[in-house]
Amino acid sequence: AGYAAHAKREDIAGLAAKARARAAAMHTAGKESIAERTALVKAKVSAAYAAASDRAAARASSAKAAAATAGAKVVDATEAAKAKSKELASDPAVQVTAASAVGGASVLGAGGAATGLLAGGAAGAAVGLVPALFTFGLSIPFCA
Repeated sequence: AGYAAHAKREDIAGLAAKARARAAAMHTAGKESIAERTALVKAKVSAAYAAASDRAAARASSAKAAAATAGAKVVDATEAAKAKSKELASDPAVQVTAASAVGGASVLGAGGAATGLLAGGAAGAAVGLVPALFTFGLSIPFCA
């Protein structure tokens, strides 16, 4: 086996060189293929990012426009309500009606409170009469 290897050493060296060259060529081709695919993926990602950015900017601008329109509508409605309130407040008939309502609420509210106080006290005293027999009359002022 040693002599055959010695005799074919040039053939073996040539085959080994061919194998190294082929492996190097395959390695280079693989690197080039990976570089091409990486570039393709980067281009697709960049395009998708640009499209998403454009869509987001368009939606943001439309949202700003909608908010501005809504804000203008709110301001208009507030100004209209303010004007209507001033108009109503300056009307003498409305002023008389409001003053009458306040006066009536004061008078009738006080009268209603007094009536409720007396009716509640009477009802409490009446309820306190039943247990008065057992509490020696102390339940009458307690319930009233």
